[in-house]
Amino acid sequence: MTETTHTRSRRCALGGLVVQLAVFAAALAVGLLTHSEAAKNLAWYVLGGLLPWFTALLVFRQHELAELEALDLAELRRERSATGGGEALFEEGGAGALGFRVAEARLRWMQRWVIPGLGLAQAAYLATMGILLWNQLQATRIAIGSEKWAPLTNLPVALIVLGVALVGAFWMSRYTSGLARVSTWQLLRGCGSYLLGNTIVFVLLIVCLGVVLYANVATWEHALAMAIPIVMVVLAAEILFNFVLDIYRPRTPGVEPRACFDSRLLGLIAEPGGIAHTIAEAINYQFGVKVSHTWFYQLLERTFVPLLGAGLGVLWLLTAVVVVQPYEHVIIERFGRQLNPGGTGAGGEPLPAPLGPGLHLKWPWPFEIARPYNTGQLHQISVGWKIYDAEPAEEPNAPGVLLWTDEKHKGLEHFNLLTCPPPRPPDRDVGPRVEVPSDESAAETRRDTPFNVVRLEVAVQYRLKPEALGAYTQRMRDTDRTIRDVAWEEVTRLAASSTVDFLLSQDVARIGDVLRRALADRMSSVGIDVVYVGVTNVHPETSVAQAYREVIGAQQQSVAAIREARVVEDQRLSAVAGDTRTARLLADVTSRATSARERLNAATQQLRGADAAVVEQVERQLDALEPLLRERAVAVARREQAADVARRVTEDLALGLGQSLESQARALEVLRQAEAAEQAAEAALEAQLAPVRAAAVQRLGAARAAAALAAVAARVESTHWESELNRALDSPQLGGSAAATVAAALADRWQIEMAAAGEFARVENEREAYTVARHTYRTRRLMETLAEGLHDARKYFLAFDPAGREVRVRFIAEDERGDILDLTRTQLPMGGAPGQ
Repeated sequence: MTETTHTRSRRCALGGLVVQLAVFAAALAVGLLTHSEAAKNLAWYVLGGLLPWFTALLVFRQHELAELEALDLAELRRERSATGGGEALFEEGGAGALGFRVAEARLRWMQRWVIPGLGLAQAAYLATMGILLWNQLQATRIAIGSEKWAPLTNLPVALIVLGVALVGAFWMSRYTSGLARVSTWQLLRGCGSYLLGNTIVFVLLIVCLGVVLYANVATWEHALAMAIPIVMVVLAAEILFNFVLDIYRPRTPGVEPRACFDSRLLGLIAEPGGIAHTIAEAINYQFGVKVSHTWFYQLLERTFVPLLGAGLGVLWLLTAVVVVQPYEHVIIERFGRQLNPGGTGAGGEPLPAPLGPGLHLKWPWPFEIARPYNTGQLHQISVGWKIYDAEPAEEPNAPGVLLWTDEKHKGLEHFNLLTCPPPRPPDRDVGPRVEVPSDESAAETRRDTPFNVVRLEVAVQYRLKPEALGAYTQRMRDTDRTIRDVAWEEVTRLAASSTVDFLLSQDVARIGDVLRRALADRMSSVGIDVVYVGVTNVHPETSVAQAYREVIGAQQQSVAAIREARVVEDQRLSAVAGDTRTARLLADVTSRATSARERLNAATQQLRGADAAVVEQVERQLDALEPLLRERAVAVARREQAADVARRVTEDLALGLGQSLESQARALEVLRQAEAAEQAAEAALEAQLAPVRAAAVQRLGAARAAAALAAVAARVESTHWESELNRALDSPQLGGSAAATVAAALADRWQIEMAAAGEFARVENEREAYTVARHTYRTRRLMETLAEGLHDARKYFLAFDPAGREVRVRFIAEDERGDILDLTRTQLPMGGAPGQ
């Protein structure tokens, strides 16, 4: 086969493609063998280099075909020239035209479309895979040094495989970079640079795995795993940037175009000896003029190394300046020894305090190192979720109300904490006990012993103590994890030592304060100040939340029923007396008057067997205390009324019926004053009553003396409350059915009184008439009675003498109106003189 100038480059591209694929397989095998996330990410990074090698293989093969085509056309031209004909065929419009150079036309098409298109495909792959790898690491919420990273295994074998792959990749990258110095083969430069970038990551991976193997420190490998996706995204952005610049870059005929996947960043690493030349060439190529030949660029090229050294020296000297933020304190370490940890030393001497906010000086790195610690800001962790170290996040579309029946709160599932069983009620004596074997008894006890679960959401806020940073740095490594471990222990202990009813009935602030004191006691010795512990939610498990909801619903229904009853009560009381206050006053006064009369009757019954004269004398002495007795009765009534008002205000406040804490306080103050007034009235009465009671006990005995005192007190209270009742009934504020009843009773009384007065006047007049003419008065009254009795009766007249005859009269139903007056039996006085 005829070889061309691009045969070697084509073979190099094919070999690089095979090496790139082998290196990918080696990295993937190491990742699966060791469970290393860095090796897996490196494998996907290496896989992105297949597209540049494949592009170079296609283009160099087409270069080969174009050169072979040119050789064929040149041979044909020579043959035509020897025969002396067909010269016009090889002119511009003949066989030498682009229409006859098919391979060259296809090469130009590849340079214009295939190379940029495959470059964009590589950029899309790197960006997509880099983002996916980064999101995969972030989805598991793992951080550098976290225990969620998988443990690494089979490290010796992995190091051998990586070493072999490293040697092959490095040799191929250097060989390719050397061939890329030829201008027509510069497409290999991007392939070699990418492979050399893979080689550098291989070296870093070998170092990280070696640190894990020999120092048991995996943080380097974690950092490399998180850095590889970032590198992939950066390279994808550079390729896209180069593609945009290629659109506006001027093109010189005969100059091989530079591929967009030819990374300038990796090119600086691939040719470290010609960095300045590479920069100059890139600038010249970018602007289309010889910028590197200007005086400024020449000056910059001569002074670049001294300026770089001076800059690095200034940067090194700046490490001697320590800038402490307002919320920080800094401990200076000199070769690992702390110079200012604060506190006291082993001998009790005070040690220098950590550096506070401001500017400070120290020896440059690495002689002294500044370790900043955030002591001013609060740090927060959360406890109570099924994921051990999960932190709740506010969801954008989360509901405003969190329900107990929700499976998740703030995107997380709760952890069920076991609580102390509730106290069991005493066993009832329902029959003789039956002895069972010990094993069955234990099993039954286990089944009968209840346990409950509860869910707590706890937020812990803490800060570092500046005065105890020495103790903190010597004992603490992962602060959040340590605080979380201790918080979980205390929350679990609190739940296990409490019942569900206790936790649900307590104020969450009180529970948080208990947890804060427990955490503060345990963490104060290591330099951590637990500032606040907040219990944001306490609720039972979702399976019993419905029962609690039913209880709350029943309570709400109870409140609604009580409110409805209050409305009905106010309506009925208003209907009775016009308003509730007057109705309650009437009921209270009536009840007290009735009670006083009953006590008076009971005391009177007890005094029946006693000497009436002695009882009368004792009662006369007790009557002198009537004002004090009345004052005590009024004080007792006011105290009871104030207590009833305070009770109603408290109930209304709990039911939400328009009361406030101020009104409750006022009602309680009135009750306190009424109690004080009652005590004062009782003391004043007792001072005056003591000698009278003693004398009564001597004359009547203890029981009858108490009965006499009760009788006098009941009579005084009855008189007082009956007068109050009359005053209330006569009050103009009285309304409702009570006012109507009182008005009707007054009207009936006047009617009865006037009827009685009229009857009395008529009787007086008739008595006078009877005295003057008795016979006439009797005859007239008899006639009036007959007329009144026969007024509605039917009369029968007989036209014959009924003597000796049997007279039968048929009456109809309406004529049966009582007994018919037998006139024959009526004896009328005849010939009586008037007045007899």
